[in-house]
Amino acid sequence: MSAFNPSISVLLPIYNDSSYLVRSVTSIRRQTFQEWELLLLDDGSTDDSPDLVDSLAREEPRIRPVHLPHRGIAATLNVGIERATGRYIARMDADDVSHARRLALQAAFLEERPDICAVGCRIRIFPRKEASLGMLTYEGWLNSLVTPEQIAREIFIESPLVHPSVLMRREALEAVEGYRDDGPEDYDLWLRLHARGMRFAKVPEALFCWMDRPDRVTRSSPTYSKEAFRECKARHLATCLGEGRKVVLAGNREAKHLAATLEKAGLRVVGYVDVNPKRIGTVWEGKPVVGYEDLSARYEGCMLLAAVGSWGVRDVIRGQLASLGYREPEQFLCVA
Repeated sequence: MSAFNPSISVLLPIYNDSSYLVRSVTSIRRQTFQEWELLLLDDGSTDDSPDLVDSLAREEPRIRPVHLPHRGIAATLNVGIERATGRYIARMDADDVSHARRLALQAAFLEERPDICAVGCRIRIFPRKEASLGMLTYEGWLNSLVTPEQIAREIFIESPLVHPSVLMRREALEAVEGYRDDGPEDYDLWLRLHARGMRFAKVPEALFCWMDRPDRVTRSSPTYSKEAFRECKARHLATCLGEGRKVVLAGNREAKHLAATLEKAGLRVVGYVDVNPKRIGTVWEGKPVVGYEDLSARYEGCMLLAAVGSWGVRDVIRGQLASLGYREPEQFLCVA
C-alpha cells in the first residue's frame, strides 16, 4: 500500500514494451498535477521490461511495480483497479505520451462535471509521416466527438474514446465490475457504462500522443478484429434494443456483414433500405431491399440501423432520415 494518498491512480499495463516505456513514464512524471501514483503492471513480459519496471520504481516513490503472470490486458487492468488507491483511475499505455497538463485538466473537468463518468481528450497520432490515411481519418472522427451528446450519438459506430487517454471515476468502473476479456475490452467497457446511462466527454484539447506502430496488438490480435468489434456491438445493441426487436438495416456491404451477427445476438433483421435504384426491389438473403420512401409504410415500429462506414455518407443518411421525420436515437441509430 502506498504511503501517500494520491487522487489519481494511473494504470499502465506492460507486455514486452521496454523500448518505449521510459518515454511514457517520463510523460507521467512531468505532469503538473502531482497527486498521482503510477502502477506499472507487468503482464509477464519476457524481455527486460520487469527489470526496467523495478528500476523506474526505485527512482520515483510514486511508481508502484506490479509483476504478474501473463493473462492479458483485461485481467491485468482488473488487478490494477484492485490495487489502486486513487478515487480517479487514469489509463496510459507503454508506447504513448501524455501532455504535461493532461491529468490536471481532466481531474478539474471531473470535479466540475459530476454527471460525467469518464473524460478523454483530443489526440494526435504519431509518428505523423507514417500515419495512414485511414488512421488520420479516424483521428479526425475521434477529435470531432467532444460533448456527451456527440459521443453518445456515435457510440455504436466505433470506440469513441482512446482508451489510454481517459480518466475515469473509480466508482463507475466498480459499478460494472471492471473489464471483461471476451472482446475489445475498452469498447465493451464504454458500451456497458453507456447502458447504465453514464456519460462521457472530452477536454477539447490535444493532450495525448497516440503511437501507431505496425506491431501494435490491435493490428495483430483477433480480440481487436473487425469481427470482434462487430460481435461486441451486436451484443450490446441486442441488450439496448431488447432481444427479438425487429430492425431494418441501411447500407450495403457493412449492413450485410452486420446482419448475421445481429441475428445471432437475438435481433430480427426484417429488411434493408438503400438509395441505389439498382438494388431497390431486389431481395438479399430472403429479405427485401426498399427505398427510403417506403420505410414508414412497410416497417413502422422497427428500429432502423444505419450501417455505413463512411463519415460523409453517414451524415447524408442522417439528413434523409431526419427529413422523413425519423428521430435519433429513438427510431434510428448509426452503427458502423
